[in-house]
Amino acid sequence: MQKIRLSAVVPALRRGLLAALLLVAGRAWGQSPHLRQQWALLEQQPAGSPGRVRALWHLAWESELPPERQDSLAALATAAGRRLGTPADTLPGAVWTARRLVYAGQMAPAEARLRALLPAARQLPDPWLRVQVLLLLARNHWGTATHARAETYLQQAWALVRRQPDPALRARVAWLLGTFYVDSGTALEWFFRSLPLAERAGDQALLVNILGSIGYHYQELRGLDQAQLYYERALALARGLHSPPILCRALVVSSGLLVARGELALARRQYREASTLATLRNTQFTIANNLATVYQLSSMPDSALHYARQARGLAQSLYDTYLNYSTLAHLFLETKQLDSARVYGQRAYAQHPPDTLQLAMRDLCEVLARTHAGLGEWRPAYVFQRRLQAYRDSLSSATMRARADVAQQRYTLEQLQLRDQELARLRRQRTLTLTAAAALLGLALTVGGVLLVRRRQARRLEALRTRLAADLHDDVGALLTQLAFDTAVLQGQPDTGADQQPRLARMATASQQAVRQLREVVWSIDSRHDSFASLLDRLRDYAHEVLPPAGVEVDFRAAPELYARQLAAPARQGLYLIYKEALHNLVKHARATEATIRLGAVGRALELTVDDDGPSAPPATLPRHHGLDNMARRARELGGHMAYEAAPGGTGWRVRLTLPLG
Repeated sequence: MQKIRLSAVVPALRRGLLAALLLVAGRAWGQSPHLRQQWALLEQQPAGSPGRVRALWHLAWESELPPERQDSLAALATAAGRRLGTPADTLPGAVWTARRLVYAGQMAPAEARLRALLPAARQLPDPWLRVQVLLLLARNHWGTATHARAETYLQQAWALVRRQPDPALRARVAWLLGTFYVDSGTALEWFFRSLPLAERAGDQALLVNILGSIGYHYQELRGLDQAQLYYERALALARGLHSPPILCRALVVSSGLLVARGELALARRQYREASTLATLRNTQFTIANNLATVYQLSSMPDSALHYARQARGLAQSLYDTYLNYSTLAHLFLETKQLDSARVYGQRAYAQHPPDTLQLAMRDLCEVLARTHAGLGEWRPAYVFQRRLQAYRDSLSSATMRARADVAQQRYTLEQLQLRDQELARLRRQRTLTLTAAAALLGLALTVGGVLLVRRRQARRLEALRTRLAADLHDDVGALLTQLAFDTAVLQGQPDTGADQQPRLARMATASQQAVRQLREVVWSIDSRHDSFASLLDRLRDYAHEVLPPAGVEVDFRAAPELYARQLAAPARQGLYLIYKEALHNLVKHARATEATIRLGAVGRALELTVDDDGPSAPPATLPRHHGLDNMARRARELGGHMAYEAAPGGTGWRVRLTLPLG
C-alpha cells in the first residue's frame, strides 16, 4: 500500500478549511446586496477554475470586508492562480503585492511595481484589473508632492469604465474623482453621478462613502441641514452593514458636522467609537488629531494633550514629509510648544509642493502666523497673516462659485423632480381613465349580456308556448271536438238506449285520452321532471299502458348510466312525442305480439330503439300517414336523427332514434 505523506495532506486540508471558513464568514458578514451577489458568484464557480479565481479577487477588493478577510481571500486567490499558471490568473497576485506597498507608504517601490504591471494588465480582455492598477497609482500620488498625477490616473480609469456594464465599478471611480476635487461644485457633480450607480448596483458600502462625501461638501458650503440629512443616511446604512471600516469612515466624516454645530460631547463619543474600529495609520492619525481639537474646544486640556501626543506619534510614522511636518506644527501649536511649532511649520512651508491644495496652505499659514505672533515675532507674523488672508479670499471666491454651481445643480434637480412628478401625475390620470373606460365597457358588456340572455329566454319561452299551443290544439283539441260532435248527435236523436251506447263509449274514451294528453303536456314542461330517471319512468309506464291492452308483450330496458344524466325540457318533450308515435304505429300497423324497447348511451348521444316482431314489408311500401315524417322532423329539430328500418333478426321493424346528450 502506498503511503501518504502528511506534509502533502496538511496544506490541502488547511486550504479547504480556510475556504470553508471564508464562505461561512461571507454569508454572515455580507450585508449589502452587492456583496451577497459576489459571494453567490463565488459559490457557483467550480473549484480550481479561472472563474473561481476571478471571483475570489473581486471579493478581496471589496472595501466592505475587513482588511484581514481581504488578505485571506487574496491568499486563496493567489494560491489558486499559481496552480493554474496563466498570466490572467497570476497577475492579480502581483498587483495585490504592489497594493500592500501603497498602503505601507512605500511610494517609490509601489510606483515602480505598478508601472511594470500596467502593460501586462492592458493585454487582458477584462479591463477590471487595469482599472485597479490605475486606482492604486492614483492613491500612491494622493496627498503627496505629485498630487496632480492622481487626477490623470483617475481620468484614465474613468475612460475605461464609463461604458462598462458593471455599475459598481463605475460608481467607485466616479466617487474617487469627486474626492479628488476640492471645488465643491465639481466634486458634487461627480458624487451625484456616482450615487444612482451605487444604488443600482446595491453596493451599500460605497453608498455610505458617497453620502458622507456629499454631506461633507454641503457642510463646507454652509448647508448644514442638508449635510445632516446625508450624514444620517450614511450612518444608518453603515450600522446596518456591520462593517468596521465602513462604519469608521462614516463616524469620522459625520463628526465634523457635530463640531461645527457645537455638539462636542456627541462628537467626542463618535470619534472614540471610530478609534476602536480604525486599522489604518492615516485613519488613526486623523481620529487622534480631531479628538485633540475637540477636547481643546471642550476646555479639557489634559485629554487634548493626550490625543495630541498620540497624533504626533502617528504623524512621525506617516510617509509624506510635508504632511508630517505640517501636522506636527499644528499639534505643537495646540499644545503651546511654540518653538517646535515654528521649526516644523517652516520646514513644511519650505518643502510644500507647488500644487499643494489651497486649503492646506491656508491652514499652514494660519499656524505660522499664530506661532510667530505668540513668540513676539511680529514681522513674519504679519507676512503669514497677509498670505493667510490671500488664501482665504481665494477660497471664498471658489466657495461662492461652488455655491452657485450647487444652486444651479439643485435647481436642475428640482426641475427634473417636477418633471417626474408631472409624468407620474399624467400616468396616474391615464391609468384612472383606462380604468374608468374598462369599467364602463365591462358594465356595457354586462348589461348587453343580461339583455341578450333575457331575449334568448323570451324566445325559448315563446317557442315553448307555441309548441304547447300546437300540442293542445292538435291532440286535446281533436278529442274535445269529437266529444262536442258526439254530444250534438245525441241531442238531435230520440232517446234510444241501444243507439247511444257506442257513442257514449266513444265519448268516455275521448275524454280519458284528453285528460291523459293534457297531463302529458303538463309533464313535458314541468322542470321537476328534467332528470332521466323521471323520463324513463314515464316511458316505461306509457309502454305498459298502451301495449299490453293491444295484445303486445313489453321488454323495456334502460342503461344504468342514464339515470345520472339531465335532459332539457324541449329534448325531453320531443323524445317523448316520438316515442309515443312509434308505439302508436306499432299497435295500429305492425300486427306484432312482442315489442323490445332499449335506451342507452353511444358516445355523447342517446339512442332509443323500438323493435317489433310483426311481418316485414319494404319501407317504400309503407304509407306516409304512419307519422314517420312528423317523427323525423321532430328529431331534426332536436339535432338528432330518426330511422325506420328492418329489425336485426329479419322479422319485424325497428325505429331507431339518436339525440345528442348535453
